[in-house]
Amino acid sequence: MILSMDQERILCIDFGTTYCKYALFSQNSDILLQSEIPIDNTQAPSIWKELLIAIFSQLPIQISAIAISGHGPTILFLDSDGKLCLEPQFWYDLPENFPIQGDSFYIPKIASLVKKYPHLLQRVAFILPFPEYICYLLGADPSVILPRLAYQSYIWTDVEIQNYKLPRNWFPKFIPMTKSLATVSSRAANEYKITRGIPLYCGGTDYLMSLLGSSCIKEGAACNRAGTSDAINICTSKSKSSLFFHIPHILEKLFSAAYFLPKGKEDINTITDYLRHISRKKISIASLPLSIVARSFMIRSVILKAEEEGIRIQYLVLSGGKNKAAKFLQLQSNIIGTPLFLPYIVHTELLGLFCLVRYIRGYDKSLTNSIKKFFRVRKYYQPQQKKSLDKLFQDARQALTCL
Repeated sequence: MILSMDQERILCIDFGTTYCKYALFSQNSDILLQSEIPIDNTQAPSIWKELLIAIFSQLPIQISAIAISGHGPTILFLDSDGKLCLEPQFWYDLPENFPIQGDSFYIPKIASLVKKYPHLLQRVAFILPFPEYICYLLGADPSVILPRLAYQSYIWTDVEIQNYKLPRNWFPKFIPMTKSLATVSSRAANEYKITRGIPLYCGGTDYLMSLLGSSCIKEGAACNRAGTSDAINICTSKSKSSLFFHIPHILEKLFSAAYFLPKGKEDINTITDYLRHISRKKISIASLPLSIVARSFMIRSVILKAEEEGIRIQYLVLSGGKNKAAKFLQLQSNIIGTPLFLPYIVHTELLGLFCLVRYIRGYDKSLTNSIKKFFRVRKYYQPQQKKSLDKLFQDARQALTCL
């Protein structure tokens, strides 16, 4: 059945590290269905297939498109039948004692694994990043999404493949992000209980879709992606700085400057202990959740470091599961000293996928136009400057090297 434009139903699925999030959008971004399901990646890849079946079984109506994004850089080694030759290699699995050359997020890890498991040279037919693997399950040919040409070196190039002496035939062709990948195959329709022929779209890594769905599409916009990974990502025209990791933005002439926050261990604990200590001497913060205060201190420190590098931040959009609770967001804005935007769709990867599909299908003139049309803020938090908190931060920054 072919749906008219006003009947469009776009299913967007983001496979995160700990949760799979999905939403069914109408043509005008009304959410018809939305949920999230915990993922036990120790059961991969079977858990991913089970999730597809579970999501498709929840659909109340016919859909017109499926869009996929997922964690990365996660890679899968596949044989000629599409079966895994090695357990999935997740983004947090780093190469062991292997020299890293060039920009690629994938090639050093692949070369390290080939050195560790030589049998891969005889068994592997091709390699796929994780989101493209999900699309492959649904009927797409082996291919890799290219956000834009400037991004290719961060995936792989022929020169890097040759330098690491890897088989060139392992690496599938690139397909521009702004193209449809395929349609749901007959095999996938039978296996996953979904209608054959539905167009498939791929946004690649959830990181990029989150930038798009957070409306981080102009200089000075920033988002805090707070999930399994926790980072501040700033939209800037600067291609490099000393403290931030810069990669090309989806949009031309822009970059994303990233800073990864500590994972709630040594640095956060150090700040928390310090806050407990001085709260007894200088300021009463006993009623405040110290872990949130400590994390807010880290974010403020990152913003100050960005300003010292000439990277300005106008506002911070909150993205991800850790930002769903609004109870302490005003406190965070006060400490951070920057306006916070809580979007209606806190899993911003889903909105990014929706806008990408609308652009590819010709409903919007550009990705920028689509995001401006559909990104909405649920609540704004303007910092209410308090001298006590400012003084507390300055004292902490002088006392702690992690700030």
